[in-house]
Amino acid sequence: MRPIKLTMSAFGPYAKETTIDFDKFGGKGLYLITGATGAGKTIIFDAITFALYGTASGTDRKSSSLRSPYADFTTETFVEFTFEYKEKRYKVRRNPEYERERIRGDGTTKKSADALLEGPDFNPISQKTKVDAKLQEILGIDRNQFTKIAMIAQGDFKELLKDNTKERIAIFRKLFKTENFNNLQEKLKSASIELKNRYEETERSISQYVDGLSLPEDVSKPENTGNYDAVIETIGTIIEDDKKAEEHNNILNEQNEEELRKVNNNLTVAKVQEENRALLKKAERGLSETKPHLEELEKHLKDKQAKGTEIDKLKERNNTLEKSKPDYDKLDNIRKEFNATAKELHKTSDLLDEIQRSYEEISSTIVSEKQELELLRGVDAEKHRLLAQQDSLNNEKENLESLENAQQSYAGSCQDAETAKENYLKAGEQAEKAREKYNRLYRAYLDNQAGILAADLKEDIPCPVCGSVHHPHLALLKECCSKDELDFAEKE
Repeated sequence: MRPIKLTMSAFGPYAKETTIDFDKFGGKGLYLITGATGAGKTIIFDAITFALYGTASGTDRKSSSLRSPYADFTTETFVEFTFEYKEKRYKVRRNPEYERERIRGDGTTKKSADALLEGPDFNPISQKTKVDAKLQEILGIDRNQFTKIAMIAQGDFKELLKDNTKERIAIFRKLFKTENFNNLQEKLKSASIELKNRYEETERSISQYVDGLSLPEDVSKPENTGNYDAVIETIGTIIEDDKKAEEHNNILNEQNEEELRKVNNNLTVAKVQEENRALLKKAERGLSETKPHLEELEKHLKDKQAKGTEIDKLKERNNTLEKSKPDYDKLDNIRKEFNATAKELHKTSDLLDEIQRSYEEISSTIVSEKQELELLRGVDAEKHRLLAQQDSLNNEKENLESLENAQQSYAGSCQDAETAKENYLKAGEQAEKAREKYNRLYRAYLDNQAGILAADLKEDIPCPVCGSVHHPHLALLKECCSKDELDFAEKE
């Protein structure tokens, strides 16, 4: 921040409106505010601090006591401060709360505290609280930090050095804009804790899955020691075995289907033979019905042959028999067919018995294969479950590897931070030594100024500092550093 112009009206010892134009001193270098005790040096610091923060720079000055006791009752008390920050100009005007004599009548009237802020990139802001907030946003530091690093009042120089570590950290963080690094450190810390929690949760979940694995009896369960390569290898072996078993069962299913087709063909043949057997039984029943009639005819024929006298009757009977002969021939043919069918039926019966035995064996095999197929279906479901579990384990493994990389990166960042901290402490020690050297030279240089002035003093001639014409105790001129040596120590 660079001050441009400061106007004080009825403020502190300044009864009237007084303006200090810092622009006349140039834009570089230092401004030295000097004068006798009580001349009003500190009030300039108070005015600048009051304009920015609404309170004086010292701890023993209240805002309500800033009105000048020498001011006329018609003169308004205010401070107007124009300053430049980051190549932008701002102007703030404030007045404290104070009481003044009434223009008309007796007594006093109270003036409320107020403020107005103008800037290049926002509309004018009024009201004390809003102006306070905006100025702290622009400058980035509060009133306490400002008085310790930007404008140090008399006797307050060592307060910054005496402050506790937490306060100095806050001040330096504001000065050197390291809030982002602090935020990054906090985010990395939170991320590390979150990743650690996720890692532990993932490890517990994997351990639970491993403990809950259901393995075949001939497969020994791997120990749950945190190394899951053995678990993954065991699951992969089981999956390969399941694949081989599935291929074998597919071959058996094809063979069973072929046997089932043969059985169906045999059942078709057996059905035809069953139909032939039914026809044979029907023919047997017809033969049984015709045989008694044939035997009766043969008996009558023998009787007629024995009785020659009954030739006519026999002829008549013979005609009847002749008429029945086609039936007899038909019956004879039926008998022959019956005998042939009986032989074929016997063969078919033997074949049917063989088919029945084969059918029963194949049925038993089918039942066994179906049971094994049901078991294989369960294995297939277990296979899919294990594959899904393997995918989940692979994902968790990738997460663990990512976490390990993050932890390594975090460890490296911590090491870098520790190194930077050590460098900072060393630099702080060097800076402290250089500061002590400068303060020592500066005090010696100031002390020597009195000796330089005293060298030209003469009795009865007024002192240019205090105006006294008597000089009983002259300051001695001591050996001291030059101005160039003092400036070099200040730069260091």
